[in-house]
Amino acid sequence: MAIKVEQKKNESEEDAKARAFIKPSLRSGVTMSAFTIKGFETNVGSLVDQLDTLCKDDNFNAENMLIAQAHTLDAIFNNLAFMASNNINNNFDAADSLLKLALRAQNQCGKTLQVILQNQQSKLLTGVKNGESLDSGTAIDAIPSNKKMATLVAIDGGKNRRRKKDSLAECV
Repeated sequence: MAIKVEQKKNESEEDAKARAFIKPSLRSGVTMSAFTIKGFETNVGSLVDQLDTLCKDDNFNAENMLIAQAHTLDAIFNNLAFMASNNINNNFDAADSLLKLALRAQNQCGKTLQVILQNQQSKLLTGVKNGESLDSGTAIDAIPSNKKMATLVAIDGGKNRRRKKDSLAECV
C-alpha cells in the first residue's frame, strides 16, 4: 500500500511523511482500508482524498479528526456486522461476539457525531468561525464600583424577626 505524499518547498521526505501521518484523513483512511468488507476494497489514497473533501481543508483541527473518526468507526461497525452475519449459522458465539463489538463501534460513532453537532451548535451560538478563539486575549475593564452602595449588614433571622419597615433603608 503506497501513499503519495507531496513535499513542500524546503521540506525533507521524513518531514512530509510526518506531516501526512498526523492528518486525520490519512490515519482514518488506513484504518478504514483495513476494515473494508471484502469485495469493496479501495485504494487508500482514494479514501484519503474523499476524507479530505469531507473535512474541506488541509489544516488540523479537532472537528476534522472527529469527522474522520466517525467514518472510521462506521467502517469498523459495518465490517464487524457483515462478519457477524456471515457467522450467524456456523458459529453463533463468534457472531454474537462480533455483533457486540460492532454495536460498540456504532455507539462510539454516535457519540462522536454528537460531539461534532454540539461543537457546530456552539459555534453558531457564539458566532465563532473555524479556527477562531473564544478568548480575544485583550484585557477587559473592571466594572466600576458604586461608592453610594454600602455593604448590607447580615440579618440574624432569630434576632431580627420583626424588622422595622425602615431597617433596610438604614443599611443603605
